Amino acid sequence: MRKFLLSLFLLISVGLNAKDYKVSTALDFIKALKPNRTVIVQGIINLSDVLENDHLCEQLDIKAYDDDLEHKSTLLRREEYDGHMLIINNMKNLTIKGEDGAAILVSPRYAYPLSFLKCNSIKLINFTAGHTDEGYCTGGVLEFKQCEDIEIDRCDLFGCGIEGITAVGTSNLVCKKSIIRDCSYSIMELRNCANMTFEDCDFYRCREYTLIAASDCTNTNFIRCRMSQNQGTLFGLNNSVITLSDCEIHHVGPIGNINIKSYPTTRFFNDEDVLEGRGFGPTGRPNLRASREDDETDEGGEEEEIEEDYYAVWDAESVEENHRKVFGNTLEDHWANVPIPLPQSEGTPNIFNLTLAFCKQWTGNDDDPRRVFFEYATGKRHMQINKDETSNISGTKSYYGDGCSINYNTKEGWLESDNNEDAKNLKAAIWNRNDRHKLLILVLEQPELEMSAMCYCYDYDPETRKLRPLPDMKEFIEMKHYGYIMLPKKGKDITLTVLAADGDVIFKWNGYSFNVKKGK
Repeated sequence: MRKFLLSLFLLISVGLNAKDYKVSTALDFIKALKPNRTVIVQGIINLSDVLENDHLCEQLDIKAYDDDLEHKSTLLRREEYDGHMLIINNMKNLTIKGEDGAAILVSPRYAYPLSFLKCNSIKLINFTAGHTDEGYCTGGVLEFKQCEDIEIDRCDLFGCGIEGITAVGTSNLVCKKSIIRDCSYSIMELRNCANMTFEDCDFYRCREYTLIAASDCTNTNFIRCRMSQNQGTLFGLNNSVITLSDCEIHHVGPIGNINIKSYPTTRFFNDEDVLEGRGFGPTGRPNLRASREDDETDEGGEEEEIEEDYYAVWDAESVEENHRKVFGNTLEDHWANVPIPLPQSEGTPNIFNLTLAFCKQWTGNDDDPRRVFFEYATGKRHMQINKDETSNISGTKSYYGDGCSINYNTKEGWLESDNNEDAKNLKAAIWNRNDRHKLLILVLEQPELEMSAMCYCYDYDPETRKLRPLPDMKEFIEMKHYGYIMLPKKGKDITLTVLAADGDVIFKWNGYSFNVKKGK
């Protein structure tokens, strides 16, 4: 009886620890990363929204990574050439699982979206992972160092990651029904690994060097895998042996140091045929691609380096206090927890009706620019056409009345609602994301007296017709500062003019989110 009760107690304890956590933001995702958990990802999240914000990383107790130290913390942040990456350290029994269309991204091209160090019993299921921008030199998609018992199931690992999987000193990894594609260098690199199995996977459009590299590896198996449209040497084995069972290979470049005839169940074709999909990869796969746009450089041809202390916190409490004085507490306290629907009657989403949905949800007081726009858009406020506004020629609509003005351009995707007498402004802009969603950013500011400027960011999903709050991006753009957030009317980049620092901060649009750099 005593043994039975003890077993029952242990079973209940394990059940209580193995919890499911649904997350839809980078901040909530990182918060949920603990042993004996299943983290369920909803939608597309960019971990850089948190990792590039020192304030948020400090709040989450993410420790700086040092190659020379033995770290006890389970969450580490390593600085790379163009940003930071997350390292999950000494974690056991963690499952990361995506709902339909889920993706985990990072912006720095030299960082891995997910890196695991000394982890055990990790499951990665049903999501897309990759970068927003094309990169070179370092930074794949999934990295495993000194890990055991890894399962990758129905994942889509896309480049720019230089390679889909990097594994060092790792054993018992199984990757099945997954895709590795569009990597700027290779498909995978395995070093000092054992018992690595790839089953029912598709590898295509990877572009350089040795595509499957294995060094000092034992028992590496490819079962019913397909390889097509890749460039470079297909196999590079060093003190390693692989098996190919019932695979299909389409390749016009060098095969490498294997004898393809040694694998009689594998079919080889000397072509670059595009193969029809087999339904593998995650459900609702968004088929994301990394942007290959070149970096903007200064006149000397090199991007300006940002000093470590440049993003210091400037009077953060005063900024928020001023903002609450001007615009009230309700929006700041509750906006991050309230998705906003766009009714079917509003038709195609644009800057006008999305801003109206925001202002209808969060209307503000009588003199608030949100209320000014809401009343104008719903016919409750009469305003005259501003015939003297020359920007009407470019498609901009311009109206004024009672000390207020409204200007917007649905084609260019920007809108302004200003209470000129009280110096309270609402500015909004919209971007088309590369996953077919839209990004809406709104700024409320009072540029006179006590400076107050804060932003509110949303992802618009065309399938659900809902605006989903992005609090991580809000923190990322604001940086807790005194200054101005200047949304674009032409172009796609945001300028942050920081009054307590020498120079601006430029948020450079990358097709999905923003990369941050110091302006001139």
